[in-house]
Amino acid sequence: MAVAEIIPVVGEDSRKKGRLILRDLLLVTLSAFLFSLAFPGLFSEKGMPPAAFLFFVPLVPVLKECSWKAVVPLGMLHGYISYALFNYWLADFHPLTIIIVPFIYVCIFALVFPLLKAGAVLFPRWGFLLHGLIWTSYEYLKSKGFLGYTYGTVGSVFYEWPVFVRATSLTGLWGLSFLAVITGAWLGSVCVSRIFRSSLKNRIFFGKTGLGIIVFALFLAFYGFFSRVDLEDSPRYTIALTQHNADSWQGGYAAFRDNYYTLRDLSLRSQLKGSPDLIVWPETAFVPTIHYHKTYRTNLRSLSLVEDLESFLATQDIPYLLGNDDARKEVSEKSGALERVDYNAAILYREGEWRGLYRKRHLVPFTEHFPYEEQFPSVYQWLLDADTHFWKKGESFNLIDTGDYQIGTPICFEDTFGYISRQFVLNGAQIIVNLSNDAWSGSVVAERQHFMLSVFRAGENRRTMVRSTNSGITAWVDPNGVIRDELEPFVPGVLIADVPVYSKTRTPYTRWGDWFALLCLTVCFFLLFGGAIIRLTIRLRSRRIGIEDRGKYDF
Repeated sequence: MAVAEIIPVVGEDSRKKGRLILRDLLLVTLSAFLFSLAFPGLFSEKGMPPAAFLFFVPLVPVLKECSWKAVVPLGMLHGYISYALFNYWLADFHPLTIIIVPFIYVCIFALVFPLLKAGAVLFPRWGFLLHGLIWTSYEYLKSKGFLGYTYGTVGSVFYEWPVFVRATSLTGLWGLSFLAVITGAWLGSVCVSRIFRSSLKNRIFFGKTGLGIIVFALFLAFYGFFSRVDLEDSPRYTIALTQHNADSWQGGYAAFRDNYYTLRDLSLRSQLKGSPDLIVWPETAFVPTIHYHKTYRTNLRSLSLVEDLESFLATQDIPYLLGNDDARKEVSEKSGALERVDYNAAILYREGEWRGLYRKRHLVPFTEHFPYEEQFPSVYQWLLDADTHFWKKGESFNLIDTGDYQIGTPICFEDTFGYISRQFVLNGAQIIVNLSNDAWSGSVVAERQHFMLSVFRAGENRRTMVRSTNSGITAWVDPNGVIRDELEPFVPGVLIADVPVYSKTRTPYTRWGDWFALLCLTVCFFLLFGGAIIRLTIRLRSRRIGIEDRGKYDF
């Protein structure tokens, strides 16, 4: 063949390859955009849940057709764009966070995307099922460990759909994520196969599998509908939820005093609006550590504020639950000497004394807790220099007795994890009371992304869940997963919540926890591992007998 005849062919191949690369980049970007669109964000304060069923559609042709070399950078691109859009509000908190958090997902998606491609390659027809299993397993695993982070869990976008919220009492949040992803993956597979121009066999296959997805969705919906509990005969308990609209840790002593006075005034106002049985102040609402200053008397100004608080509470006939730094002196494992340690705590004042205490167990990585001081001393020192306030982890899921009921008190970030509220309920909690501080974010969207996860704690366990936050979202959710009332964010106020106390039911989720996610993880592992072994065996056998494997053994 002449050189002149070869050059156009080479040029055409390069242009075709370039168009495919551009197509993949655009589809991955579209997917990341749809993912972020489903959540509260730049385009909607409350999110657009239907987008959760669509974000996976553009990924299907990419995963089926891109090369193994390309799938890693494409995954990294998706991870960065999706979380940069989803967590855009981090830039207001600190410029580095909008780089660091999406970069974590660059690394994670560099592992997740090859697994998704493996599902598409090993199971060309059933790939959508593998994609649902893989994505659900990924969401479950990313909620574990030091870097555990549940924000961005796809199923959480349905927080305003009570039927689906109640369905989590069976599968946990993971069942909703699985449904959303397999729906999008199935739709993407239908588009790729061009079903209306494909064989009758293909049309029947996609019709049956589509029907199966509809049946699963209807099963969750019917389960959620028929598992609704009757709250008519449940006793009522009135809780005053305060929102003082200030970051408790900002401003020093004068700000601590002013915040205390604001909370005190809001509490007195709540008694004029109703007759609360319990008054709740947010996480670390009262900053000077009560136990430490009373015991060691190292700061007389802070001690005077503590004494003022106790004098005020002594005049009250109502129990007060508040967040405080529970500092103590404990023997250091390193030096053997007594050293101060701080616990992020919820404490109860009732009948003239402090009677209840819970210490936060699941701390926020980097900003509250960094257990790798010896391995990464420079990072640890950098965090200290940035004025990070480190806490020590609590040891048990203590319930707090209000005199009327036993309550579980997940603190701030803890209400985004299902296992924590579940453990409180297993221990006998009749109401879940969350104390949060989200003022640092300066963003209604950030507060909404936090709140949306907390809603499912009510649905999973069939318990009333109430939240007192310093700036939002202060709200309460009934045991049927219905958001009953909430305060406007970033406005001082008090929400009087007359809540039903329902504790008759112990749901499948309360009993068995994250069984659905573990099932997805197990099935996913065996299918991927087994599929890879079978594919490798077939290829080796084909080479031995001198024939090419052209994919006819795909299953």
